[in-house]
Amino acid sequence: MHRRFSPLSLAALLAIAVAWQASEAHAQITYTYQTYGDRGTPSSGATNYLVSWPLSFAECEANEPIRMVITNAPYDATGVTRLEWDLWQGGTGTAGANCQTATNRRATTSAAVCAHRTAWSGGQITTTMPTLEFRPQELFPDGCNGTAQGTYVFYVLAVSAPGDTTTDVTANHHFAFNVALDFEAPEAPTVEDAAGDRQIAVEWTNAATETLAGARVYVDTSAACGASTLLVEGSAAPSSLTPAATVTGSAPTTADIDGADLGLAVGESAPMAVTVLDTARNESVLSNVACLERVPVEGFWDGYCREHMLSTDECRQRYSGCTAMPGLPSQRQLALLALAALGLVVARRRVGRGGAR
Repeated sequence: MHRRFSPLSLAALLAIAVAWQASEAHAQITYTYQTYGDRGTPSSGATNYLVSWPLSFAECEANEPIRMVITNAPYDATGVTRLEWDLWQGGTGTAGANCQTATNRRATTSAAVCAHRTAWSGGQITTTMPTLEFRPQELFPDGCNGTAQGTYVFYVLAVSAPGDTTTDVTANHHFAFNVALDFEAPEAPTVEDAAGDRQIAVEWTNAATETLAGARVYVDTSAACGASTLLVEGSAAPSSLTPAATVTGSAPTTADIDGADLGLAVGESAPMAVTVLDTARNESVLSNVACLERVPVEGFWDGYCREHMLSTDECRQRYSGCTAMPGLPSQRQLALLALAALGLVVARRRVGRGGAR
């Protein structure tokens, strides 16, 4: 005996299936921070990315975009992402107010616990891979100033209308990210004079308390050491000078400079100074001004004679039997030269005889 379903039963099953499909479509939102400036692409859902690498004053002023790709957005009943995105600020610190709760978005006192920043400028999102773009001056409408420094938590909500303060947002319809602002430049390092033939190693000492991520070496080739220069200790690096070397890494202390590439001839010098950068890419003022000089390479005997305060003639007389003595060939060297000359003579004679035949 076959059981027959009534039209009412079939309608109920169909409604359950549709509801099940809709609920399944509401997946947890995941997202990826895209490139910010030249920092590269961090991993998916890197909520601390803009905390580990805070925004500098220059970046805040430039209003460079922070882009995010939503890789798993909630869908509506048709299976298409069709949502309004709203941006709220939960306060200062990673323990800021939870803006997915509607009561925190209501002005219960003089101001709401969560401040409404902006709706997504593109309006309604209707793609399965939406891209959100926020700018620092949207996140921080009070401006880029010293009082804005710190770490902030922001909530992106999928709501029916921007500025909604009546509906709680489910866990599947929001995500939070943290942004830190750091406008304080690190302390300048101390650099030492450096000399070399072509590859010149520049060394400096960083302040012990700094957390650094890079350094720049500036060289003023328009002046010689001791002369008036564009580099002034304690001042910002001149915009007219391009760094002769830029190094990255955790608190670097050395850099290699190619003197020939700078246009310095052997015997010429130029003033130099170093700046350091913190993790937010704030640049320090210039260090003390030191001297970068191209000098000829000193051989062993040159250094030996100089250290023993001997002139070149005295060295030749005292160490004439040494094969490495500069400026004075030894007996062995003379013998090798004589053999080489004899070989050339023999070779020429053989060539001449061959041509006569």
